[in-house]
Amino acid sequence: MNPVRRVELFLSGGRNSRYQAVSDALRLLAVVCLAASWLPAHAEGDPGRAVYEKHCMQCHEGNVPRAPHNILFRMSQPEDILLALNEGVMKQQAAALTKEQRVQVASYLTGSDDTAVLDRSMPMCDAPLSVPDSGATSLAAW
Repeated sequence: MNPVRRVELFLSGGRNSRYQAVSDALRLLAVVCLAASWLPAHAEGDPGRAVYEKHCMQCHEGNVPRAPHNILFRMSQPEDILLALNEGVMKQQAAALTKEQRVQVASYLTGSDDTAVLDRSMPMCDAPLSVPDSGATSLAAW
């Protein structure tokens, strides 16, 4: 085998360069599709997007190291963002926004239309806790 061909095969991982080009194109297509799925379906006409771009984007697009990147907000709940805007670390920055604008930006950032506050309290049993007496053998088989 030609030494140049051996080097080409080694550099391509033993695959035909034609197949490598197709494989690379498919990987690129998969990445583009995955990135597009992160965006909310309603982002184009979303009023929250306009609020975000005007008031939030300059810090949350990676320009301020301490500010979380907007990708992290996709994993959050709207009420968590609203809490930060209304009472938390972003209260001062959000002071110029109306309540409606805060709800819109929280909805946009999380990709959710539902900004209702969820009950995250721990579920509890209604029945009182019964503790076996120390002489019971019911737990002996454990």
